[in-house]
Amino acid sequence: MADVWLYNRCKAPAEPEWTDCERAPFANPADFVRSAPDFELPETSADIGFMWSRNERGEACATILSRGRVIGQLHAGSKPGWARAAAKDGPLARVLLGR
Repeated sequence: MADVWLYNRCKAPAEPEWTDCERAPFANPADFVRSAPDFELPETSADIGFMWSRNERGEACATILSRGRVIGQLHAGSKPGWARAAAKDGPLARVLLGR
């Protein structure tokens, strides 16, 4: 299993929500979010795509795309995965570099 936050669908809260399980799925707080993501947010499910691969250990990996642009990466067992919109590593996502 793996998971990753990709972007907020609401204004980034000032304080983390992840201390209250009732608030899941959590919005990433402002300190952990890039001020202006460098990709267009998807408008429909048709805007989202995946590329599947295997890493050097043979584990499944997924690259997540929005309108053809890489916005996230998951590897088997990665908790959390990597997100283009993450400003710093946190419990919801790690910073995706070099994409």
